[in-house]
Amino acid sequence: MAREGRLIRVEVALTHLDGFMEYFGHNLRHSRQEPGCIQFRAARSPSEEKEGGPAIFHVWEEFVDEAAMRSHHASAHFQRWSAWRAEQGDAVVRVGQVTELWPED
Repeated sequence: MAREGRLIRVEVALTHLDGFMEYFGHNLRHSRQEPGCIQFRAARSPSEEKEGGPAIFHVWEEFVDEAAMRSHHASAHFQRWSAWRAEQGDAVVRVGQVTELWPED
């Protein structure tokens, strides 16, 4: 059984920060309760932000396996977040992700 993890960078226009905190916060709280979730954490990175630019967040999500990650993506809370994000266009951008975990000892 191989764990599945992702490090995701999200850029959020300051005009959309309240919505992001509501919708992503809902997703984060519910994702942590999923049976296959090992970790689901988010952090804002002010040192990367430029004046007048977007807020930058890094999200670490780790699940017991690929099936648990797929289940997460199918969940109502993820779908709610994903739909909201899509409606925001360029104001909320998922910039990238790293999907390969460090080899186990």
